[in-house]
Amino acid sequence: MFQSRSTRRASARRSDRRAGTGLIGITTNGANCAWTASSDSPWAQLNTGGGTGSTTIGITIQSNATSVTGRSGILTINGQTITLQQRRMQCTYSLQSLTGSVPASGGSGSVGIVSHRQSARGLRRAAIRHGSVLPRGPGGAGTSEVQFLAQPNTQATARSATLTIAGLTYTVTEAPAACTCSLSSTNVTVASGGANGSFTFSTAATGCTPAPVSYASWITATPSFNGVSGSVSFVVDPNPGTLNRVGTIRVGGRTSR
Repeated sequence: MFQSRSTRRASARRSDRRAGTGLIGITTNGANCAWTASSDSPWAQLNTGGGTGSTTIGITIQSNATSVTGRSGILTINGQTITLQQRRMQCTYSLQSLTGSVPASGGSGSVGIVSHRQSARGLRRAAIRHGSVLPRGPGGAGTSEVQFLAQPNTQATARSATLTIAGLTYTVTEAPAACTCSLSSTNVTVASGGANGSFTFSTAATGCTPAPVSYASWITATPSFNGVSGSVSFVVDPNPGTLNRVGTIRVGGRTSR
């Protein structure tokens, strides 16, 4: 409601993102009192630019359903203003899968994301909660992919990282590193009277616990291991026969004879 002599500001009016029409009532203190009406926004059009006396005027609001930003405008009626606020579209998303996996060697991967409303704002950049997996590239719009790069896993246990994409959670699992061993010696020759000896080994992954296995009853193997390296002490019993014999000690898939 307006009075032709009043200078008070009218309260703001809020519109949803859809198009629509409405009415604004104007009250004057005389039938011959003239007034003007205008809009500063092309998306909010009044059906008249002025008149006299008390009446109602129409307003047409255009749709904002394809925009991801809200907007505002001002109507001015005889010096008094009405602030219009129109909401933006609501973007919703879904992931084509919720989990993914990469080998222990690391590498790149991707997850598909679907925007259920095509928008300029599009996908929010992936947030990272684990330093071993890094999102690649900016956000996008519509149906797209978010790529990620996983660093190699040097641990003997699997690990996982969580990506947050458009508010949705995507979990990446990385396989454990293989517990392969390198031996300082792969063969040794001892006298028939038996002997004590040792050799060292190292592993490629942290967290491995390789256990030596002797495949000969006349060889006893004892390990000493710390972190990624260790040693194996062995005792070879005397050979009671006249023929040579061969025994095997296996450590993490590697063989010493």
